[in-house]
Amino acid sequence: AWPWGGDGPAPPLLKKVVRNAHYGRLWRGVFGSYQRCIANSAFTARWTKERWGIEAGVVYPPVRARFAERPKSNTILSVGRFSQLGARKRQLDMVRAFTGAYDNMFEGWEYLCLGGLSDDPGNRRYFEEVCEAARGYPVRIVANAPDSLIKEAYESASVFWHATGDGEDPARRGGGAGRA
Repeated sequence: AWPWGGDGPAPPLLKKVVRNAHYGRLWRGVFGSYQRCIANSAFTARWTKERWGIEAGVVYPPVRARFAERPKSNTILSVGRFSQLGARKRQLDMVRAFTGAYDNMFEGWEYLCLGGLSDDPGNRRYFEEVCEAARGYPVRIVANAPDSLIKEAYESASVFWHATGDGEDPARRGGGAGRA
């Protein structure tokens, strides 16, 4: 119930300053009630320190690392949620790059794009746009794929591809060495 949401009378910059001050104070209070703060990456810990002045230890999440030895296929794989918010995975950019270069570089290859998809209408529109851009090419796009498909794809793909961070301003988004 943010009172300045939508197309209210306040200028966008003022809205942003007030919103950041409000949420900064809110989060400092939340973090201040805990004895210890833990982040899931050095990237998150760095931004927790920069944004709220709070030191965070890092505990990396577990990763399933039991993969079968399989023959590799001519498959390029990307995995990430379909969303235009937060750390965007840029599936649309990758589909366009693949289809644009298919005749010269990727003939005989498949691009497999797996990702989570929520019920958010904006995310659904983005997913549909990605699917439309892939039409007519050997591109498989699967939303909310089962773990068995994701595991099999990691085992058999020859290339893992991602474009997270492409085109971002590293100073604004916290980029640099060790970026997650």
